[in-house]
Amino acid sequence: MKSYNRINGWMRAGLVFSSLLLSLNIATAGTWKFICVADTQSGISVSNSVNTNVCIPMARQIVNEGPDFVLVPGDLIYGNLTVNRTNMLAQYAQWTNTFSSIYSAGIPIYPIRGNHETFGDDTNGTDYLTVFGASVPSNGPAGEIGLTYSFTHNNALFIGLDQYKNPQQVNQAWLNSQLASNRYAHIFVFGHEPAVQVVEPECLALETAARDLFLKSITDIGCRMYLCAHDHFYNRARLMPKSGGSIMQVVSGAGGAPFETNWDGIYGQNFGEQAMGSNCYYSTLTNGYVLVTVSNFNVTLEWKGSTNLTTWTTYDIYSYQVTNPAIRNPNDFDGDRKADPAAYQDSQVTAAFSDSGYEIFGATMGGPGGIECSADFDGDGKADPAVYNPTTSLLLVLFSARSYAEGGMNDMGGDGCVPVVGDFDGDGRADPAIYDATSGQLATWLSTLSYATPRGVALGGTGWLNASADYDGDGLTDQGVFEPASGRWLVLLSSHGWTPYGWVTAGGAGVVPAPGDYDGDGKADFMVYQPAGGQWLCTFSGQNYTTTGGLTGFGGLTMTPRAGDYDNDGKTDMAVYDPVTRTFYARMSGSGYRLTGMSL
Repeated sequence: MKSYNRINGWMRAGLVFSSLLLSLNIATAGTWKFICVADTQSGISVSNSVNTNVCIPMARQIVNEGPDFVLVPGDLIYGNLTVNRTNMLAQYAQWTNTFSSIYSAGIPIYPIRGNHETFGDDTNGTDYLTVFGASVPSNGPAGEIGLTYSFTHNNALFIGLDQYKNPQQVNQAWLNSQLASNRYAHIFVFGHEPAVQVVEPECLALETAARDLFLKSITDIGCRMYLCAHDHFYNRARLMPKSGGSIMQVVSGAGGAPFETNWDGIYGQNFGEQAMGSNCYYSTLTNGYVLVTVSNFNVTLEWKGSTNLTTWTTYDIYSYQVTNPAIRNPNDFDGDRKADPAAYQDSQVTAAFSDSGYEIFGATMGGPGGIECSADFDGDGKADPAVYNPTTSLLLVLFSARSYAEGGMNDMGGDGCVPVVGDFDGDGRADPAIYDATSGQLATWLSTLSYATPRGVALGGTGWLNASADYDGDGLTDQGVFEPASGRWLVLLSSHGWTPYGWVTAGGAGVVPAPGDYDGDGKADFMVYQPAGGQWLCTFSGQNYTTTGGLTGFGGLTMTPRAGDYDNDGKTDMAVYDPVTRTFYARMSGSGYRLTGMSL
């Protein structure tokens, strides 16, 4: 076992505490923002290809917003009726001059071709690439370098898709590879043409089968927003793909092109797809841009427009929150969506980071009698090493978002209390909590209430063990307890107004609860672990709690459960730690539950 003063961000922690968690003041993955604006072409002529009257003051306003970068999904310029390299380059020069205030402010611009960029250029987009090819990532598919690309920023993946190398289609194979390797909380996809027709019939629906695959791929992976343009106005619509689910289509085409005022409010009219779109907000005769603010796992979109190009007003707001994967997987210390083998022994939290080839890191903290309760307290997508000591009533946390600076909370319970891990208010941050079996009280300090007076509930009592988890799949941890002697579970479901529900599973001497989503349906299952025989027995929520399954011979009297999703397949894997040999063992669902192990 190694001991560390400081190694790769994990620090040795002393016993210095604040009365409130430092996560009140920390800068996490943070609050950051970007702009999306498109259809800035004038609609007039090749000699006056950009609407400078609109775009110059709008560019200045965009700088005032202070975005990290700007997305421009197409129709930057008017284009040309015939291939004319000199004229196309002149038009692009007008565009870059028009938006010079953004460039001068050091704000990156990420464009994607629209149909007007193809008017006057060759099929390879030579003129377009001459101007923009070097300023965007070169990680696109063969034949589309500089046209299609992706990049990451903070906790988000951005994918820009060209739709003219193969008209009205995206490179689906390349897109699939990008989505499959994603490890970021947010995904934003942008391209020029709407997936479902608003006004113009020239949209991705012209290639219906390919469009359906595109929508299914980004919806299934958790993308919540497709940013596009083409129609000359602002429109936000909820799309209902044929494959199920929903995604927001945001048309940001009010950047200066002549307004289109002939929309009748019907989506997919030329394709019989009226049921695929539901209008949320529509604005014409107003120029403007989309401002997206990301705060950890929360996203807020604002449509900001102006009729006089002096005063800019927010006309539409849309917000959503994605699930913090580290909340469902509290052993994910490196934020790669895989639980990391970890243990707490001899006052040291030790973890093997999966994204670093399982290199081992450690932090000494807590002291004798400490109980590990690592979780993502700062909402940056990484578990923070944490230990609760009932003897001193102190919780110590090393915040990953602050380079593992320490913070804590005092006066939390006392002898007989155990820490509880979970996000009880659904804000993407773990909340400090303890369970006192003697009094049958489970107390939580909610981050959304600034960790004020704890909220306590009476649950269980002597002989009961904490078993809190998200049993209803609503993103909030449900307070729960388990009685080994009887095999009874008692859970307060957040989606049912914290109404108590009870179940009975296997029990017995030494049996401990190990709830988790073992069947991958988004809900915690009732799993118990019997150390004596190394027996695991689960009642599955995906089978309406009518089916049980399990495993014997995996564990032992000295081994403690460390269940988590170690292979990122969406299913909790059975795992144990043996403190005698300091060895971690797992049986991962993605590899047929084959036994794997490593020393910690």
